[in-house]
Amino acid sequence: MPPKGVVEPNLSPPQSAAQEALEEAGIRGMVDEVPLGTYAYEKWGGVCEVEVFAMKVTDELADWPEAAFRKREWMPSLEARDRLTEDGLKTLVEALSDRLRTKQPN
Repeated sequence: MPPKGVVEPNLSPPQSAAQEALEEAGIRGMVDEVPLGTYAYEKWGGVCEVEVFAMKVTDELADWPEAAFRKREWMPSLEARDRLTEDGLKTLVEALSDRLRTKQPN
């Protein structure tokens, strides 16, 4: 499951996404300022709307704050999409995969 958290009061949404990625997955990188999109899911007895940001990973830590109870696993984006349970997030991962394919040189 990708990192999901609330936007910290002293951080912008992209900065919060970067902080969540560090805490939950032990990765650092450059987060797009423009979100990929949004999706909704149930959490804490309600529905949360999540703004999703792409990140170009530049650093992968061997140890990170939530490493004791989280597993990091790298895979192709379409495989990741197929393993997700939230339909809205699946759509965003597929859109990101399409975007990355079109940016590659021929």
